[in-house]
Parts: sequence; C-alpha cells; structure tokens
Amino acid sequence: MSELLGQADRKNEVVDQAMHKDHAHSSRFITESLARATNTPVEQVAEIYASQSAELERTARIKSFIGVIATRRTRAILNERTGKHRRWSPSA
Repeated sequence: MSELLGQADRKNEVVDQAMHKDHAHSSRFITESLARATNTPVEQVAEIYASQSAELERTARIKSFIGVIATRRTRAILNERTGKHRRWSPSA
C-alpha cells in the first residue's frame, strides 16, 4: 500500500513540474507577444504581468482564468501608458 502511495506522490510531482514548466513557457510567450504588440521592453511587460498574476493568485477564488485575466490587465496597463485605447465602433 505504501509503495502505491509513493508512486502516486512521484506521479503528482512530475505532473506539478510539467504544469509549472508549461506555465513558465506560457508566461514568457505572453510577455514577449505583449511587448512586441505594445513596443515595450519585455522586462517591463514581464514585471507588470507578474504583478498582476500575483495579485490575482492572492485574491481570486476561482484560479482557472488567472492567466487570461492577468494578460488583459497587463495589456490595458500598457495601452494606457502608450495612449492606445481600444474602443468599439460599429462597422458601416
């Protein structure tokens, strides 16, 4: 029985490591994309994204969409700083 629990713990650890690695890759992709789109240094975008993600991690009750919400908040902050604001307008 304890051998099975040990195997389950090892599998969970492998899954956790894979998820962390995937999240790190995803975060890097997001920050690089936002940096290109807003003409902002990657380091600055990464700092804002990390700050927004950390705040959401602390306060969110449902954590499934933290990456999506952090990306939106980061983009909004960057657009505000550069004077770019997306506004909806009806098509003709």
